[in-house]
Amino acid sequence: VSNPVEGQTYTWKSNGATVGTGTTFTTLALNATTTYTVVASNPGCGEGTPVTVTATVSPALVAPQVANVSICAGATATFTVSNPVEGQTYTWKSNGATMETGTTFTTPALNATTTYTVVASNPGCGEGTPVTVTATVNYGTHNVVTQTACESYEWHGQVYTTSGTYTYNYENANGCASVDTLKLTVNYGTH
Repeated sequence: VSNPVEGQTYTWKSNGATVGTGTTFTTLALNATTTYTVVASNPGCGEGTPVTVTATVSPALVAPQVANVSICAGATATFTVSNPVEGQTYTWKSNGATMETGTTFTTPALNATTTYTVVASNPGCGEGTPVTVTATVNYGTHNVVTQTACESYEWHGQVYTTSGTYTYNYENANGCASVDTLKLTVNYGTH
């Protein structure tokens, strides 16, 4: 009671049953929002008008589920909370600094594997335990082959009959742009 009057008794009720007396009342552990009434009474005047108060229970925090992401060097990674809960806020952090708030987060372009944290919060429960996620950075493959051949040489399905430097562009097993280089010397027989 924020403005108690000396000589009055304050009775707290839930569903008509008395659950406490005094200017303050502490509930038992609550799992749901619960409404109480408080009534002031005076031995000579009887009971006053009941005042309704509500103890609002915020839903328990649910840890965000987020999959790690693999990208190629120089790309951005996008993380998404797969189990968003209405009323929860998701804060994405890097080295303790807030990067973004929301159910998705897109990193800046990355050239090295980087970890981030995401933490769920709501007004009634504060912050939950941070969940660590990783953006794994993969790199392209760059192989150099030096070869000497007689008359011709076949490389990646192409037949070469002239000395020179040749390249072959492809995506490696990680899906990253790659290039192989062939340094070829072709020798010819005498006839």
